[in-house]
Amino acid sequence: MRSQGNKIPVPVQIWLAYLAMDALNNALPFPLIFWDQTQIDSSLASILNATTAILPVVIACLSLADYALTTKEINGATLSLIGVV
Repeated sequence: MRSQGNKIPVPVQIWLAYLAMDALNNALPFPLIFWDQTQIDSSLASILNATTAILPVVIACLSLADYALTTKEINGATLSLIGVV
């Protein structure tokens, strides 16, 4: 951030938001993936794990009324789907 000329945020609310994002994006998914793979077949787990690049685009389109897909997102999701198949 400093190399780009930005200041490091110091308010507690911002650091709490970072902590929540970390919990949702890093700390929570990996134990759930581990537990999930003990409950289902490994082939299904690998397919679901491979779709992690596609699902955010699909969820955003379905849940956000004002979300518009860009060409890069469509191409990325298409390439991801081809890779999964």
